[in-house]
Amino acid sequence: MNPINPTSDDRPFVENSADAKQIKQARKREKATERDHIERVKRVLETPDGRHVFRHYLGLCGVFRGGRSTLDELQFNEGQRNIGLRMLLDVEQARPDLISIMKDT
Repeated sequence: MNPINPTSDDRPFVENSADAKQIKQARKREKATERDHIERVKRVLETPDGRHVFRHYLGLCGVFRGGRSTLDELQFNEGQRNIGLRMLLDVEQARPDLISIMKDT
């Protein structure tokens, strides 16, 4: 069991990638897992504290800023930004009405 996500059993979605039935079931499990994740994000974003935490990390990740830097700094910053963009996508899917609030970091 995954200690971060106790509802996840960390098993692979398929054991035989040539089995069409397993692939179909895996797609359903993957969609259900993503829906569950978005529902959790929605619940977090319903609270002022949850919105604060998301805004804080989106700001740290530099999602809404650009800038010039050395190649090393650019690569580091883009790595951070990549995580922030994934979080922003979660917000967008869970509560699109909050996107403008998140940009005001």
